Amino acid sequence: MAEARGVVGELAGSLIEKVTGRPCGDELARRILRPLGLRDTVVPGTSPDIPGPHAHGYYRYQDAGQWKVVDITRQNPSWRPAPVS
Repeated sequence: MAEARGVVGELAGSLIEKVTGRPCGDELARRILRPLGLRDTVVPGTSPDIPGPHAHGYYRYQDAGQWKVVDITRQNPSWRPAPVS
């Protein structure tokens, strides 16, 4: 199911860019986020950075018998922009 949502999101983003001639993230901000007053919500594009204070995500895994934890907050979301609040 998640894979299907990814394909639909990719198609929607491509369609938005084709119809408007502008990046999908710009159109999401202009048409949805700003009119709703969501000034602290951003569409990251290819940037792995989240501006301002934010929660972090962590991944715990075992490597050679040792448990390790890594911060996975910074990831490149370039597969399709999605708003981040």
